[in-house]
Amino acid sequence: MFFKRIILPVFCLAFEAGVGVSGEEVEVRDISVDKGTNVTIPCSGLGVEPTLPAPSVQWVHRGNRTHHEVLVDGSLLLKQISADDAGVYECGVENETAFNDRINITVRTEPPPLANVTVHASTILALILWNVAGDGGHPIIDFTAQYRSAAPVNGTLEPWRPISPNHISPNSRQIDVYHLDTNASYWFRVWANNALGPGAPVEVLATTLYTDQDAELYKHFLEGAATFDPRAWLAAVCVVLGALAVLAAGTAAQLCRECRSDGACTFDPRAWLAAVCVVLGALAVLAAGTAAQLCRECRSDVDYSEDPDGMELVPNIILNPGFLDTEPKPQSAASIIRSAERAGPGKPRRV
Repeated sequence: MFFKRIILPVFCLAFEAGVGVSGEEVEVRDISVDKGTNVTIPCSGLGVEPTLPAPSVQWVHRGNRTHHEVLVDGSLLLKQISADDAGVYECGVENETAFNDRINITVRTEPPPLANVTVHASTILALILWNVAGDGGHPIIDFTAQYRSAAPVNGTLEPWRPISPNHISPNSRQIDVYHLDTNASYWFRVWANNALGPGAPVEVLATTLYTDQDAELYKHFLEGAATFDPRAWLAAVCVVLGALAVLAAGTAAQLCRECRSDGACTFDPRAWLAAVCVVLGALAVLAAGTAAQLCRECRSDVDYSEDPDGMELVPNIILNPGFLDTEPKPQSAASIIRSAERAGPGKPRRV
């Protein structure tokens, strides 16, 4: 009784402590594998031709005996390896502390969900921003972003619409979305892709603005244009041009009088008058064209408050000159891309 309750437990504890010390002295080998593959890990402490039977070899993972299959030669077979199988594996022969081996397995996976995904929505534009939380073990190839209206149609949400370009550069951390409706809610999602496939998407809900300050400013500048009278504009231009003509003629007469008094001047006032007439004529043509254009716009009765797209797209077109060249003209204000719809990745993570 004394032997079973005291001596034997003390002996077992001493044995386990010896195994632990011996295991810590063994150098850890690092192995990197892809998710979903089969991996065989040999126990190097058994030698090239092990003579011990398989049941005498045990593998420990995270302090517990592993449930994976141990082969005849003592190797450990991991089938369809997943991220949960990562970590340090220890192998050893029962009752022997000299044949220990330690292997650290790193499982390469798809990229993890992106971090700090935010959407800054304007009236008809939205800017998606994100940070990278990791690459899963393989370099990120590109990013993918999509959006759709948050308002259900006939009880269901519309399919996801791609955001151009379909393959966003791996160095990018933002993407613009054009041609949104004002005062409307949209779901936006973005994810990273590597050699193993797409990562989990992150979804963000955002609502575009109702008011358009640029359109209001545009409307303020054109206030009263409907009652603009081009005749008054032409009369003012004629007065200015007439004053310039009188000034030019007086200057030419004064120069001609001074030259004749000296008798040695070669100045020809006719050339001076011809140049002045050319300049005044060009100004007159420009003024007439401006008046005609303003008159045409006033008679068209355009309500600028109903079309804020033009004003708000101006800074974006300046920053992105290729926008008009690469984007076809949409059929509706809510459409943006003409590429084919492709199914998104797995279950998203919403923010």
